Amino acid sequence: MSAELTGQVALVTGSTRGIGKAIAEALGRAGATIIITGRRSADAEAVAQTLTAAGTAAVGIGADLSVEGAERDLIDTVLRKCGRVDILVNNAGISPVVAPADRLAPEEWDRILSVNLSAPFRLSQRVASHLIDRGAKGSIINVASIGGQVALPGQSAYCASKAGLIAMTKVMAVDWARHGIRVNALAPGYVETDLTAGMRAKDRYMNYILDHTPLGRLATAEEIAPAAVFLASWQASYMTGGVLTVDGGWVAV
Repeated sequence: MSAELTGQVALVTGSTRGIGKAIAEALGRAGATIIITGRRSADAEAVAQTLTAAGTAAVGIGADLSVEGAERDLIDTVLRKCGRVDILVNNAGISPVVAPADRLAPEEWDRILSVNLSAPFRLSQRVASHLIDRGAKGSIINVASIGGQVALPGQSAYCASKAGLIAMTKVMAVDWARHGIRVNALAPGYVETDLTAGMRAKDRYMNYILDHTPLGRLATAEEIAPAAVFLASWQASYMTGGVLTVDGGWVAV
């Protein structure tokens, strides 16, 4: 079955590389107009130009979501350029520190929670308000992690942010169901992206990851993207408040 998204506008945060870029490309192939975002405007515009050259309608907008108020400016710019938002993928996230909880600096905790949890809340709130004002249905997809479901040693702030994102997903799904706004979470396992490059460069981390993954390997970003397209599409029309886990079997063990 095809996921037909023609005529819809999809905003994908953190989409200049990695999972976000793969999701944006896949949504574009399904027919959506894509809003590419990243901290640097030049990067977002470059990816959007590449997508446009390949036949996907795309717009690049710079947005540093670690700065409070950036989500307001981002949504205002999207509405000015495209007139609407139908799909929001909260993908932007950081995991800059691997350290035992007793050694995690408070400022690192605050930074991780700000980008990974507070920014998705503010963006979801604004997009939902826009959809409700339009009287339109929509789909919000929060890119969580297996770290929101099980412990990942040394990543207390990251896991807390992703667990919070999953809980937030469920509450928003219930709050907005009567408006036809579906809210789901996508929980990837370890993926070959820049976010995991440091871990992949160290044998002990790689051995830990492979030992805990029944399929015995990391995913590619392109293996995660179809799940987001499914959640955005009519094929998932009766799915809200769910967590779709794509992890090579990690949480099953």
